[in-house]
Amino acid sequence: GCMGVMLSNVANVILNRKRSLVLSELGKKQFTMEDLLAMDADGDGGVSMLEYVEFMLVSMQKVDKELLDRLHDQFRAMDVTGDGRIEKDDLKLLARRKLQQVENKLELSNYKTLLLSKCKNNWIDRSKNNMEVGKDGGTRIGFYNSMTSTVGLSR
Repeated sequence: GCMGVMLSNVANVILNRKRSLVLSELGKKQFTMEDLLAMDADGDGGVSMLEYVEFMLVSMQKVDKELLDRLHDQFRAMDVTGDGRIEKDDLKLLARRKLQQVENKLELSNYKTLLLSKCKNNWIDRSKNNMEVGKDGGTRIGFYNSMTSTVGLSR
């Protein structure tokens, strides 16, 4: 109730004050060689805008490294051409791949259905050839004949 709202408001005031202090300190900070090395994520000796922004967001605890890594992985998965950009060609290639996966699954499903149908028909054909006439004159499928025929064994 009321106590929870009050605690929430106090926490927000504290967090906003802390953010303001961090931001004001950032404007005054002189970056050192160690800072540059820490920001240089790709090791090329310089810091790109992306490297700087990501480093600062992690330093200010706005995001964590794990989230950035997941976003990088997601970007690389969508950058099908591998040129470091996501463009129409990437989206078209992704759509084609997705369609190909669906077509492959459909083809596999049809193949399984065909195999099952052949197995069933083969079993029925072999079972018909293994009919036995009982003492009462009725016919039945001999279990041994049916099983040996199905698995390809002979007596």
